Amino acid sequence: VLAFDANGALAWGREVPGVNGRVGSVSVGANGTVAVAGEAVGLLVWNGATLDEGGPFVLTATADGQEQWAKQPTCGSASVGTVAAVESTGPVAVACGNTLTRYAADGALLGTNMLAPEACGSGTCSLATTTLVALPDAGLVVSGWQRDGAGAAWNQDAFLRLVTP
Repeated sequence: VLAFDANGALAWGREVPGVNGRVGSVSVGANGTVAVAGEAVGLLVWNGATLDEGGPFVLTATADGQEQWAKQPTCGSASVGTVAAVESTGPVAVACGNTLTRYAADGALLGTNMLAPEACGSGTCSLATTTLVALPDAGLVVSGWQRDGAGAAWNQDAFLRLVTP
């Protein structure tokens, strides 16, 4: 994890030991908190916390690069990546598949919310989030896709929703 100042000079950098995988998003909050979300393959170590199962992760650091916490959020069955956003009041929201999870600034779980497909004509629908943005004092904007149908006969649409915690 690297942070750069306004002039493009390296401000700080932190290694994430043991991680192999990819980052899906980086978000910076009003107080400078940095949240990084992605998918790990195997072991991930951050600030003494070990996530050894692989899969989705979110980790945070302070504005000056001090490691805070790492968590493995819950994902829905149609996960296409893990994305995070730091809310203006400090909590960190994470979306993975059809599941939105919120953590307090200290990493305590605030809750989990399933995002349901809308207008599912076939009765077999799936939904996956791809983007998450925190709006100051207004909630979270979530976008992604919804698939209606199964097998070779399905339709897919994009969605954009405002979710208020």
